[in-house]
Amino acid sequence: MNKYKTLVKILDEIRFESPIEYKLYRPENNDLEKINQARSRAFIHLFLKGNFNLLDFKEREHFITDGTGDGGIDAYYIDKINKKVYIIQSKFRTNDSNFEEKEIDFQELLKMDITEILEGNQSDTQNNPYCSKIKQLQREVNETEGIARYKNAVVILANIKNVTSTQLKKLTGGFDVSIFNYEQVYKKLLFPIVSGTYYNKDEIHISINLLGKSSNENVTYNVKTEYGECDITVLFVPASEVARIVYQFKNSILKYNPRSYLEMQNNTINHNIYNSIVGKTTNDFALLNNGITLLSSETNINNKVGKKDEAQLIVMNPQIINGGQTSYTLSRIYEEVLNNKKPEDIFKNKEVLLKIITLSDLSEEIDSKQHKLIESISKSTNNQSLVKEADRRSNDEVQLMLQKEIYTTYSLYYERKKGEFADGVKNNYLSRSEIIDRVEFIRFALASKFPIMVNNQNPKNISENKMFEEKFFTSVLGNGSNYKHIMYVYFAYQDLKNIKQDEAQDKKDRFATSKYGRALRYGDIAVVMICKYKFYEDNFKIENIKNHVLNVLKEWSKFEHYAFNLKTNYEYFNEAMSEVNYYGYYKGSTIMKDLQKYFIKND
Repeated sequence: MNKYKTLVKILDEIRFESPIEYKLYRPENNDLEKINQARSRAFIHLFLKGNFNLLDFKEREHFITDGTGDGGIDAYYIDKINKKVYIIQSKFRTNDSNFEEKEIDFQELLKMDITEILEGNQSDTQNNPYCSKIKQLQREVNETEGIARYKNAVVILANIKNVTSTQLKKLTGGFDVSIFNYEQVYKKLLFPIVSGTYYNKDEIHISINLLGKSSNENVTYNVKTEYGECDITVLFVPASEVARIVYQFKNSILKYNPRSYLEMQNNTINHNIYNSIVGKTTNDFALLNNGITLLSSETNINNKVGKKDEAQLIVMNPQIINGGQTSYTLSRIYEEVLNNKKPEDIFKNKEVLLKIITLSDLSEEIDSKQHKLIESISKSTNNQSLVKEADRRSNDEVQLMLQKEIYTTYSLYYERKKGEFADGVKNNYLSRSEIIDRVEFIRFALASKFPIMVNNQNPKNISENKMFEEKFFTSVLGNGSNYKHIMYVYFAYQDLKNIKQDEAQDKKDRFATSKYGRALRYGDIAVVMICKYKFYEDNFKIENIKNHVLNVLKEWSKFEHYAFNLKTNYEYFNEAMSEVNYYGYYKGSTIMKDLQKYFIKND
């Protein structure tokens, strides 16, 4: 599936988020024109959601002005934190080629009556009155406290090429202009939405309940480590506050955590966390749960907030480095409360232990010392769910690069961090077939190196832990520049799986042994290794790879005959003792040399 099709799936899911009374978003399935109009409006919703973290449909709809009398403005947003008034113009295209190639007409930009509207005019130059939504924009701008300190900015959701910022300013009345072309949409909206990383916030506020607690409800002390100094604050906070924050910020607050959320159906720990909240009315959760470790660049607690028995915790640049499963499970319960699936008082009197580690010079780009400190804390505190070596490698620079290149080049989602696309799958934005498993990927990476293998390792017979050991992992991936070689093997493997499914229709010969030997049953990795060796080119076309696979399969029975008669394979193919162990052979130690001798010799 290409990126545009995924985008349309997201827009359709946004349409279906609309309350039933919003009929504009729910036209008949056979009315393509109205569906496209609804998707165009949902496209604005996507921008508001991804850029300003407006999660509620009605909240986003409030800011959409598109319609008759809109003065050329499709939406707006008043950012009271950064003190900006955003004016939005959007052009959604109804097929992938137009979405990526067609530019907005400059006449559309000239139709934007931004100056006139912000100056308070009630009608355009032709005396046509502005619609109620534009008047709402005027009213809200006028009522914004300190509006004189606000800057006005224009956002164009469309393609514009070969136009300077100065020219754009002239076209839009002298305002600063940001362009969200198709590349920006795919990079800054689509991928973050499916991975749950679309909103980053410098500061979070947590309300703390002081009822029944002493005035020293928290402990803060300074610690000197080999990596530098830090302050540690320990306190209990309402579970509902953690739930709210992670529901709002999702995986963007788990950047340094070795894992993203692990779905409950496959994780007993998350089931236990869930049940300790929804299954009890008492605060057993505070006793039984190990708590959450949060990284911060600045931490402040104030109990003078004008409300009895309440204090406020303010954390700058927050990142959860331990307890991600706890916090994300709480957020899922919070979502059920919002959707009226759980009672509002489910979190009442339930608290979780929060340990905040404050690094005063923490920034978006952490240095090597801070990275070592974070890794050390993660290793020592992560004892509720086992953290594998694969988890520890999830934030390596090469992993980040691979994920970016694979998404950009092939519109696929490399899951470097377990569970990072769980939100995308849950919301039907992605199918699991679009996600590349990291364990399979490293196996393909090793296979792509044939015939020069790492320690002559058989990719079929290497454990997950071995794959992600730092030395082996680095020897296989290097700096990641060979990602196209690996992706060729990936596509060959998918074609082989499809061939296997087709052949399985023949109940008498489900693995097509009569045609291809044991290739489909046991030899999948060996087959794709040879495909890569024989046919790979840097500019390969995905649609040609199936023929490469079929060509190799046609030769496979001859290869097996060759291997069967080698003395070195006596332990697998012992005719005298009536032992034929193809399963063992394909996972064994001799197949790599057999493949090298047979296919390289015959080239």
